[in-house]
Amino acid sequence: MDKKEARELCMSNFAKVIRAFQEKDFKGAQIGVAEMERAARAVRNLGIDYAWILLTYIGRRYGDEAVIQALRFRHKCRPQVAEKMLGMSPIDAIRFKTGIHRVHGSKLTLTEEKDRFVLKLDPCNTGGRMLREGLGKPPVNLGKFRKPYPESWNRAGVSYYCAHCAVHSIMSVEKGAPHPTWIYRCPESPQDPCYQYYYKRTEDVPEKYFEELGLKRKVHRRKHRANHPG
Repeated sequence: MDKKEARELCMSNFAKVIRAFQEKDFKGAQIGVAEMERAARAVRNLGIDYAWILLTYIGRRYGDEAVIQALRFRHKCRPQVAEKMLGMSPIDAIRFKTGIHRVHGSKLTLTEEKDRFVLKLDPCNTGGRMLREGLGKPPVNLGKFRKPYPESWNRAGVSYYCAHCAVHSIMSVEKGAPHPTWIYRCPESPQDPCYQYYYKRTEDVPEKYFEELGLKRKVHRRKHRANHPG
């Protein structure tokens, strides 16, 4: 191996793209950007798969309740999406959340309705992707909740990984939001899209979305008339 090849092997994809632009090699830059995206998505997918694998080990050895404890511990270790969105305007919250899913590589469709924004992920490139790849079925059989919990939207059969979204919703209220910062409609079939709702006003959030998470609507509504859950 010569020194030039050794340097190339140690150069980051980003540095190669910058070099291609500097040399006006736009075709090479385009190829490099595509490789950066492919490599980044592969690494993200491995990490997300790893998380569900570890949660499966916890669930099989210690039970569903231990998985919930692990998810809550993870959320307490550093600020998560729910905490970061507290106080955001609806538009900023949408920009923030779609940015997260663009990084994940999810296929997104965003629509605005009178009382809410609707984000359709078909699929979500985290939990939805893993379900479509069959990781929750034989022979892999990654873990799912055996019975309903608030952290699984009071449904059995929800993947341990997807439950972190329900924990987001619950903890956003525990951290001070008048309603869950995002409402998640976790797919019941792997081929179903995942829907995520952002309500503009607390009073427009249907009661069922509080009940399924074991939450109660705050009594003093006048205190939370702002158009965002901050």
